[in-house]
Amino acid sequence: GLATPQKSKRSYHWDDRPDIELVSVSAQYGDLHIGFGERSSLRSVSSGFGFPGSRVKWKRSYTVADSLQGVNLIQSKSGMFTELTATADLKLNPIAIKGLKVVMASGDITLDARDQIEIPGFDLAANDGNIELILPKGQRMSISVVKSSGIQNEHPDVEIVAANAITAYKISLPRGKLVIRMGDK
Repeated sequence: GLATPQKSKRSYHWDDRPDIELVSVSAQYGDLHIGFGERSSLRSVSSGFGFPGSRVKWKRSYTVADSLQGVNLIQSKSGMFTELTATADLKLNPIAIKGLKVVMASGDITLDARDQIEIPGFDLAANDGNIELILPKGQRMSISVVKSSGIQNEHPDVEIVAANAITAYKISLPRGKLVIRMGDK
């Protein structure tokens, strides 16, 4: 067979840029886990079998949007894989980060905010995958859902509002299911 093993590990942080308030992640393939911590960072691991030259790469750039400093993390996939597993772990400093935008072409998104008092605004899109939100008990939140093929809201204080509603929290998952649950401390 022509397929050869591929493995890639990447790690980014932006401690040297305390002014970063917006984080934007765009990925073609894999699952993304979003959590919170003192240090904002992205760690990714991908492995699989692909034709020679096949790669999964991440690129980081800095931008300014609406006068807020932002970091863009973009994953690209090139070549052909017969088998591929990719996961990324995004940690956000909840004090510094004001907004998060994620677009996943294929893969699931999990946002674990069970220990957070303040949750930064987010716009999460899984074009071909599911989204799970784990939110603290007592967290009041209105989430605007643009598209979804199913919503399972197990959180008593979270309401789902219309796609055009004004809210800091937006979800889009045309072919996937949204699960919202309460996290135990």
